[in-house]
Amino acid sequence: MLTIHASTEQLLELIAVLGRYAEAAWPQGGSECAQASREALMTTAANMKEQLSDHPEQVVLSRRQRSTFRAALEYHAQLPEYQDHQAIYQNLLNQLTHTR
Repeated sequence: MLTIHASTEQLLELIAVLGRYAEAAWPQGGSECAQASREALMTTAANMKEQLSDHPEQVVLSRRQRSTFRAALEYHAQLPEYQDHQAIYQNLLNQLTHTR
């Protein structure tokens, strides 16, 4: 398991990023495999939101999802409309990169 520590605001942004990425990477109407990936990420995001109510400022997730989380953050870091969130994305990416 992997624990990410950040402010509640940053973790809520991560959850939003995951939802937006799931929609962009695997839009509705795609293959069964794509839809399974989309639903898995949306479920993970919902579970993270539930975790925040019990443990603000940290979420625990499966290590095998690290690459998907990194891809979602890197994707959003390149979008002009999310430039004001760069510090949040970098903090989260650092945790995903440097955690073993």
